[in-house]
Amino acid sequence: MWSINDRVMHNVYGICKICEITEREVDDDIVKYYVMVPIDDEITRILVPVNKTTSIKELLTRDKIIELIQAIPQSEAVNIDNKNRRRMVFSDLLTKGTRLDRLGIIKILFEEKQELEKDNRKLHVRDEAILTQAEKLLHEELGYVLEIDEKDVGKFIHNILHNSN
Repeated sequence: MWSINDRVMHNVYGICKICEITEREVDDDIVKYYVMVPIDDEITRILVPVNKTTSIKELLTRDKIIELIQAIPQSEAVNIDNKNRRRMVFSDLLTKGTRLDRLGIIKILFEEKQELEKDNRKLHVRDEAILTQAEKLLHEELGYVLEIDEKDVGKFIHNILHNSN
């Protein structure tokens, strides 16, 4: 169980601060909720039932981040030929999957984007949106934990990958 002022990773909203734990009556039951605020949006309030926390995770440590980055070359990303099916799977993994799943999505879509750009073509709009969201969540968490600017996360990942070989 988390406490007030803890920072957690929400699968949709990114890093959030738990600002209170409250109780609400739902169908004649009293349900406890974490009340969270995204760190980059002080207005939005998110309620997550204390007994259903699948949408939130503990922030990674620096060591876990490096371990995760070093696993990228060996990671087996889901490769689905049917583009519509792939978009559905990727959208689902984006909200319910692991951080390694997100890295796999980024890896596949980034490589596809690079291949398309060689022919002056663009990634499909929905694929681009999935890629952008996956990168946002990853860069936000890594930047926050590592205390670096989000725009420098890509360079940090590159350095880890090329210095660990």
